[in-house]
Amino acid sequence: MQPHVRDTICRKIARSLTEPRPSSPVAACLLLLAVIALPIMQACQLQDAPDEPTPSKVDLQPVDPPKGRAKASPEPAAPVSVTDGVKYYSSAIQIGDPIRQRFPADSKEHCFIRSIRAMVTHGDKVFVGSGDYWNNSGRTDLWALSDDAGILSWTLDYTVDDEMVDTFRIYDGILYVPGTDATEDWSFGNFYTRVGSSWTKYRTVPNALHVVDIAKFKGDLYVHMWDQKEDMIMRSADQGVTWSRLTRKPIYGRLLGLEDMMLIFGETRRGSLHVYDGVSISKMNYDVFPGGSMAWPNPDRLVPFLGGAVYAAVDFAYAKVSAPLYFLDDFAAGPRQVGTFGKAGGLNVRDLQVVDGLLYVLSVRPDPANIGQYLGAVDVTANLERWLRIADFSVPAPPYSFAILNEAIYVGLGADGWWFDNTAAASGSVWLLTE
Repeated sequence: MQPHVRDTICRKIARSLTEPRPSSPVAACLLLLAVIALPIMQACQLQDAPDEPTPSKVDLQPVDPPKGRAKASPEPAAPVSVTDGVKYYSSAIQIGDPIRQRFPADSKEHCFIRSIRAMVTHGDKVFVGSGDYWNNSGRTDLWALSDDAGILSWTLDYTVDDEMVDTFRIYDGILYVPGTDATEDWSFGNFYTRVGSSWTKYRTVPNALHVVDIAKFKGDLYVHMWDQKEDMIMRSADQGVTWSRLTRKPIYGRLLGLEDMMLIFGETRRGSLHVYDGVSISKMNYDVFPGGSMAWPNPDRLVPFLGGAVYAAVDFAYAKVSAPLYFLDDFAAGPRQVGTFGKAGGLNVRDLQVVDGLLYVLSVRPDPANIGQYLGAVDVTANLERWLRIADFSVPAPPYSFAILNEAIYVGLGADGWWFDNTAAASGSVWLLTE
């Protein structure tokens, strides 16, 4: 994203707070709103944003976290509505359906396989992940979307020897893809890298049936894997050539490396969180999903932001249940909900992207007026307190993921339930948001 685009978005967030409402007395509001907007406008200058603050180091003893907050945090304000700011995108057009080439049927099985489970921008391309490791869909094609001076094209960039791609990570400019379910024997699990335009397969993770996630922390690589018996965290000090076991406990899920600690989220009834500082691991004793209503939420879409972690609770029925957005930067008090996502009748979070210091949130809900249609939205923030709605659109299947390339927003659709009960024929299609 060009610097002027970030500046424009920040100015619109600020302007939406300072422009008078037609129904409000102008003279009475201007002074108060100017005071509110001043720090926001000051933070949205054209110069580069300052480095994100380093998270405070936690006490890694296995005890309850101390009471009280480590630092004061204001309650998040409601997202600024499109009528208060500028509505960038109001519709969407389909620009591709590449996975249908291998899985063409509109059967429940093929719709589920085609689901665009993750998207990422790497270099000058957008990559889409799909597949179904529950029902063994075979090797997974990584299709790439390119934009050459406004001419969009799809290419089959690479094929992984795993049955699903649902996670992309970028560390130090390198794209990493964990091997969710190897199609070969299970003596080793896989991960893949893309450096520049070249792909490399690493079949090096010992006894890994599933490599669920991959993180980089203090120069070393870490994976969460399952060896047919239990989960464990593995560490590599040579960038994935060899691995050693960090810990073996059946509680781990997603990983996120911050500057001073690595967060290890668990897929338990209400979620769990362990923190690793490079020496020892400590369990945090609080609800990872406060206020959420999912029966079995999965921590997902983890991104570092403002010195902490932003994440969502994702479920395959996400469009029909509460899916809030969470922020964790106070490791004594625990996470909190931010924005108004996941509220009754509102939009539920599905995907997150951080571009040039701005957090973009893709959310969705079923269209109450049109069965089978889904209402998507994209909101953006620089501080988790003030939000700008930049897109509202309707599509014929739930938006699963999105990516931004050359200031354009692309959205991937997926099935509207598990493989045995979904009916979304548009699953697997990719859409471009338009004005």
